[in-house]
Formats: sequence, C-alpha cells, structure tokens
Amino acid sequence: MSTLPARLAALRDTAGISANELGLLAGLSHYTVTTIETAKSPNPNLATVAKLAAVLGDTGNWILTGAGKPPGEKAIAAAVQTARTKRAERLGSEAEG
Repeated sequence: MSTLPARLAALRDTAGISANELGLLAGLSHYTVTTIETAKSPNPNLATVAKLAAVLGDTGNWILTGAGKPPGEKAIAAAVQTARTKRAERLGSEAEG
C-alpha cells in the first residue's frame, strides 16, 4: 500500500472496527480517522499517528512509511483488546470520580 490513508484503512479493516471505534479507542474523533483515511488530511501529526498505531498494534513506522511488514492479525487483535480494556478502565474511573 502506497499511502498512509490506505495503510491506516487496511489495518482498521483487519481489526474489524469502525472509524468511530478506532477514534474512541485512540482518544480521537471519528472525524479525525475518516479525514485521514479519505486523504482529506493525508499528513496527520505524529502524535495522532502514534495514538492510532498503538490501537492497531503498529509502532507507527509501517503506517507512516510503509517500510517493513504490517502487524499481523493476532497482534492487531491483541492491541485492540488492550485499547478496549484501557478505555473501559478510564470510563470506570471517571464514573467513580
């Protein structure tokens, strides 16, 4: 895949999650995810890419450059589950606070 938007969309598709869920898990809006994937914002800042990459099991290198191999399905699934758990814990803490 030759572009950052295409690589991000491919990882999200492999993860089986919506742009909305990816945004929620990364602490971003679904609008941010969608604008990156549709190339309306093809060069997002590094902090944004790092958040998305963490949810999708990538270091950010493959999403940014396409160099090397993308994370495998198991790594993506594990990263998404970790992000879901962290989000649930944050929401629980906020509810208690």
